[in-house]
Amino acid sequence: MSLTPEECRIAITSRREYYEAELETKGRWVNGCRHHDGKTHKCHDSPAIRVAGGSRKKNSPIPVHRIAFILKYGFIPNKWYVRRTCENRYCTNPNHLQLSMASSIMTIG
Repeated sequence: MSLTPEECRIAITSRREYYEAELETKGRWVNGCRHHDGKTHKCHDSPAIRVAGGSRKKNSPIPVHRIAFILKYGFIPNKWYVRRTCENRYCTNPNHLQLSMASSIMTIG
């Protein structure tokens, strides 16, 4: 199991400077998107950073766009997703991120 939303928020905000530096050093601007060049995690198929903390699992991989959202806006409510409005799975620009319910991002194919 992954970290709860509250555990994730606490883990990230307690080491804010580290995660901001991580996003800055591995990010580059491409067509208005902040393209993250870090490792891609197999479960998320997008860049992820391991976040230590919480009672359930240590060093849980958290997608970098979720980390960027938490650093900018502070919290992701339970059962909500962070969606990229630019459709670029490597983007961590907080201006391209918004909260969305699962039902509104599902596609039928």
